[in-house]
Amino acid sequence: MVVEAGDRRRAGSDPARVRGRRGASAGTGDRTAAVSEGAPQSLRSGALGLWGVVFLVVGSAAPLTSMMGAVPPPLSIGNGIGAPGAWVLTGLVLTLFAVGYATMSRFVTNAGAFYAYIARGLGRPAGLGGALVAVLSYNTIQCALWGLFGFFSVNILNPKLGVDVAWYWWSFVLMAITAVLGYFGIEISARVLGVLLILEVLVLLVLDVAVVFTGGASGLQLNSFNPAEIFSGAPGVTFVFAFATFVGFEATAIYGEETRDPKRTVPRATYVAVAIITVFYALTSWSIVQAYGEDEAVAAATGNPDGLFLDASASYVHPLSASMMEWLILTSIFAALLAFHNAAARYFYAMAREGLLPRRIARTHPRYGSPYLAGLLQAEVAFVITLVFVLAGLDPYAGLFAWLSGIAALGIIGLQCLTSLSVIAFFRRTGLDARPWHTKVAPGLGALGLAAAMVFVVVNWDALTGASTGLVGSLWAAVPIFFVCGVVWAAAIRRRDAAAYERLGHFIDESPDAA
Repeated sequence: MVVEAGDRRRAGSDPARVRGRRGASAGTGDRTAAVSEGAPQSLRSGALGLWGVVFLVVGSAAPLTSMMGAVPPPLSIGNGIGAPGAWVLTGLVLTLFAVGYATMSRFVTNAGAFYAYIARGLGRPAGLGGALVAVLSYNTIQCALWGLFGFFSVNILNPKLGVDVAWYWWSFVLMAITAVLGYFGIEISARVLGVLLILEVLVLLVLDVAVVFTGGASGLQLNSFNPAEIFSGAPGVTFVFAFATFVGFEATAIYGEETRDPKRTVPRATYVAVAIITVFYALTSWSIVQAYGEDEAVAAATGNPDGLFLDASASYVHPLSASMMEWLILTSIFAALLAFHNAAARYFYAMAREGLLPRRIARTHPRYGSPYLAGLLQAEVAFVITLVFVLAGLDPYAGLFAWLSGIAALGIIGLQCLTSLSVIAFFRRTGLDARPWHTKVAPGLGALGLAAAMVFVVVNWDALTGASTGLVGSLWAAVPIFFVCGVVWAAAIRRRDAAAYERLGHFIDESPDAA
C-alpha cells in the first residue's frame, strides 16, 4: 500500500485511517484540498509483471533507432572501430548504477522515482531539483523523438505512399494515438511495446547472426574490444552517444506502483534491462564493424552513415530485410515515444499528488487506473513545444531532435549520478542494508563513471547537438538551471508550509522486502 511516510506513523495499523489520509496534500493554499471526493489517486497496482516492465524500458531505449543513429558518428568522428568496446564499458558503468538503484527500490516505491530517491537520500531540496530535471528530461526526449519521427516519415512514408505531407502532420497524428494508448492504461502500452520491441530486435539479430556466420568482410576480429582501440581517437564523442542510447532503462522504478510484487520485480527488471541493452548494443555495433571489415568500417560510416545498416542488411540478409528495417525505424521511434509519454506522465502525476502541480492532475482513471489527466498534460506539453519549432521553421532533425535530445541525455545522466550518491547517503543514515557492495562501492563507482559521462556530454556538446556556440551551444545549462530552481522552490515551500515541505518526495511505500 502506498501512503505518505508521516501518515503511516500516525495511522498505525488502522487501514481506515491510512486510506483516509492518502489524499493529504503537500501543497499550500487552495492546494491543501484533496482531489475531489471519490476521485481515485492510486495507479492500478499489479498491472505489470517482470516482462511488462522490461518491454516498457527497453522499448524506450529504441534499440533499432539507437543503433542506426548512434553507431555511425562514433565510427567516423569518435574512436573508430573501438566503439563496440565503449558500449561495453558504458553498460558496466550503468550496471554499477543499477546495483544501488535496485537495492534502494526495495525500500522506496514511488512513480516519481528519481524525485523520491534523491529526496530520501540527499534531502528534499535536491529531490525537488531532481524532479524538475526529470520533468525537463523526459519531456524533451519525447519532443525530440517527435522531430525524429517526422523526419523519417517524410523520408520513408511520403515516397512509399506517394504523398507530400509535412513532417509535423505525421507527428501530430501519432501524438494523438500515443495519448489515447496512454489513457487506456499501462497494460495496453506494455503489450504494444512488447510486439514492436520484438520486431525491431529480431531484424537486427538476424543481421548480427548473418554477419557472424558468414565471417564478415575479412574474417571475425575482436580488436574493437582492445583498450588501445577503445581509447583511441576521440573516445569522449563515442561515450556521449553510448550513454545516450541507454536513456530510458532507468524507468523501471517509475512503474513500481503498478507492478506485481514491486520489491522484487523492479530490481529484477532493472538488471534484466541493462543486461539486454548492453549485450545487444555491443553485439550489434561489433557486427556492423565486422560486416564492413575493420579496415573499411570507418570509411563506410563516414561516406554513407544513413545507409550503414540498410546496406549491410541488404547484402548479408536480403533486400527485403533492409526494406523491413526502414519500416521498423518508424515503429521503433513510436515505441520509444509511447514509453516516454508514460514515464513523463507519471512524473506529473507524482508531483500533482504532493500538490506541486494542481491536485486534479493526480486523478487516475476509475476503470483503467491510468494517470489520464497527467497523460493529457504531457501530450499538451509535447504539442506546444513541437508547435513552437514548427512555427519557427526549424528542422525536425537538426533542430528539434538534436537540440532537445542533448538536454535529455545530460539531464538523465545527471539524475543517475545524483541517485547513486543518494543511495550511499540513504543507507548510511538508515542502516537498512549493510552490504558494502550494494550500498557503497557499486553506487560510488557508478557515480564516478556517470560524472565523467556528464563531462563528456558538455565537452562534446557540438557532436551531440550540432552546435557549440550561441543559444543552442548553451542549452546544456537548462539542466543545472532547472535543478537550482527546484532547490529554491523547496526552500520557498519550507518557509510557507513546514508540513508540506516534510511530505516532499515522501509519498512512498517504505516497507522493505523481508527476503
